[in-house]
Amino acid sequence: MGTRREYLKKLLTLPFIGPFIWKGLWAKSTDREILLNKFSVAGFRFYNGPNLLEKMRPGEPLTLKAEPDNEYDNYAVKIYYQNEHIGYVPRSDNKPIFRLLQQNIPLMARITQIQPDQVPWQMVQVKIWLIVPK
Repeated sequence: MGTRREYLKKLLTLPFIGPFIWKGLWAKSTDREILLNKFSVAGFRFYNGPNLLEKMRPGEPLTLKAEPDNEYDNYAVKIYYQNEHIGYVPRSDNKPIFRLLQQNIPLMARITQIQPDQVPWQMVQVKIWLIVPK
């Protein structure tokens, strides 16, 4: 819900541009993001992560994919950077994320920090948000 001032601005511009942006004026505001978790990428050194470290930047998106047939963990969640597998969501954090992915709930994952001088499992920090329509 907007303020009265925003409403009046929209109302005053309506006669001039109303037919072109009617839907946009009254559209719902953007979705909100709820932080679910933050962690380091598990298994980073065993996949292509170290080779991509110089390209990675904080804020860049990551892709998450549930892997129910993983032989070591039934709740495994793969992490991809630009279609390259770089590791997994840590086992201690993966169950809720796995379940949300299985239900096609929209999640957003981003790199939040790069620390090349750390041990491999702490080089890339990630945050995951739940996307909730307003």
